[in-house]
Amino acid sequence: MRVPYAFTTEHLSDVVYDSSVGLSSVGMLLRGLGVSASTLTDRRLLRRICRLVVDRSARLVAMGIVATALYIDPDLKATHVVATDGSLFRLAPGYQARVERGLRELLGNQVSNRVQLSYLRDGPGIGAAIIAAVAAGG
Repeated sequence: MRVPYAFTTEHLSDVVYDSSVGLSSVGMLLRGLGVSASTLTDRRLLRRICRLVVDRSARLVAMGIVATALYIDPDLKATHVVATDGSLFRLAPGYQARVERGLRELLGNQVSNRVQLSYLRDGPGIGAAIIAAVAAGG
């Protein structure tokens, strides 16, 4: 745990979604990271911290999406579909729901349904193709 960046997003997800008895999977993960002993209280605290980090991340993503949507359509009169990609959307159970909850917190229930998230594998590649087509005039 003293090595910078040794605790990865995958580790974060593993801790948040550990449903093993006594958080034994978190204990094994910690041992693999050089923490020789941990109590159940330690593991619960780590899971709480990781959940807070994931929630904050989802809220920051929601803020970026809302800022962009409002820049494009200040009154959000139209429906906007936002293509999402990345390991958190793909691998972390419930991450998209957390981002959607952030959208509701920022926009309210009535308006938040006008900003919809859609997982799209290889979003950057598709985005680059769209930009290339627009730049080519087609």
